[in-house]
Amino acid sequence: MNLVFDGRAELGEGPVWDESSQSLYWLDLFLGHVHRYDTKTKKDSFIKMDEIVGCLTLRKRGGLLAATESGVYAIDFFKETKLRISDIEADKPEKHFNDGKIDPIGRFWFGSIAIDRTTTIMGDLYSLEKDLSVVCRLSDIDNTNGMDWSPDFRTFYHVDSLSKEVTAYNYQIDSGNISQPRSAVRLPDDTGVPDGITVSKDGNLWVAHWGGGCVTRWDPKHGKLL
Repeated sequence: MNLVFDGRAELGEGPVWDESSQSLYWLDLFLGHVHRYDTKTKKDSFIKMDEIVGCLTLRKRGGLLAATESGVYAIDFFKETKLRISDIEADKPEKHFNDGKIDPIGRFWFGSIAIDRTTTIMGDLYSLEKDLSVVCRLSDIDNTNGMDWSPDFRTFYHVDSLSKEVTAYNYQIDSGNISQPRSAVRLPDDTGVPDGITVSKDGNLWVAHWGGGCVTRWDPKHGKLL
C-alpha cells in the first residue's frame, strides 16, 4: 500500500472517482472543503463551501452534487460556484448530512446525522429524484455511513454505524422503494464500526472499519467473513 497524497484532513470523507479525468474527489467534512486530486499532475486542489459537506457525487451533465448543512447543491468545481436545488433539512441546524451515493438509475441517496452525535437526535435517509423532488426512505437512523446496491440491483445495503451492522433491503429499481430489512453483516466486537461500504462485481461487500484500522470482505448472503 502506497501513500498517494497526504491530505492532512480534519475528517476525510466521501471519495468519488472520476474516470473521465482520472481524478479523485473527496471531502474534508467539517471544514467544508471539496477536494480534487488529479492523478496525472499529482496535485490536489480544493474549493470552500463554508459549511459542513457530508457527501458528493458526479453529475452526468457535468459538475457535482453535494449534500450539506443547508441542502443539496449543484457545484461547478472549476468556476467555484454552487446552486441550491433542494433546501431539505436546512431548517434543522442540529443535523448535517454524512454519507451518500448514486443509485443504479441516477437517484442521489444521502443520510443525516446529529452534529453533536447525540442519541436523542436521529437522522433520516433521503433520495433526490430525477425531477429534483426529495423522498424520505428511512427514519430514526443514528448514522448513515455507507450504502450500495447488489450487481442485480435487487438488494440495497445500508450502514448505520452505531449498530455495527450492514442491513440488506429488497430494492425496487423503478420506484426506489426498499423493504424487508435483514442483517447482512454484523461486525465482531473490538473491530471498530462500519464506515463506508462498496459492493464488488461478484456481489461481495467490502467494509471499512472506523477505529478498526482495516478493510474486510464479506459474503452478504451468509454473513461470512472472507
